[in-house]
Amino acid sequence: MNENAVINDLKYVEEHLSCLNYRLNIATGFKYEEVEAGAVLDAPNVSKNYVVFFLEGKYKISYGVFHDKKFNESQMICIPRGVDIHIEVLTKGRAILMGFDTPESSCDKQIFTSYLPLCNDSIYQMEPTPIKHPLDDFLVPFQASQKI
Repeated sequence: MNENAVINDLKYVEEHLSCLNYRLNIATGFKYEEVEAGAVLDAPNVSKNYVVFFLEGKYKISYGVFHDKKFNESQMICIPRGVDIHIEVLTKGRAILMGFDTPESSCDKQIFTSYLPLCNDSIYQMEPTPIKHPLDDFLVPFQASQKI
């Protein structure tokens, strides 16, 4: 087992919350969106990083050097802060957006830094990642709670 992964696992949430470096960032969170087919969404200079979970529908997204990339339900992508993004909704859709800013605490920075060696041989191509278990188990009740 990777010893760094064991060191960075968050085992005692109460201890983390009492850490001097812990800061609650209320700008970080989840948002449920329903969009109609034919909608066009333009967002210049996106203010946060986003992970978008596509629950239903088909989409065409462009930003930076990536043009007309297609995405479907049961996929997720990362959208970096600072880009000008253009989204076309091809069929009626539902999505959950998780917005987050730059990690503020030294605890978060240490964890993210430990993942850097995994990225050395990677080239970002804006390809979707399938939504897999157990993440899908979280998204279903979250979506249901937003419709109330």
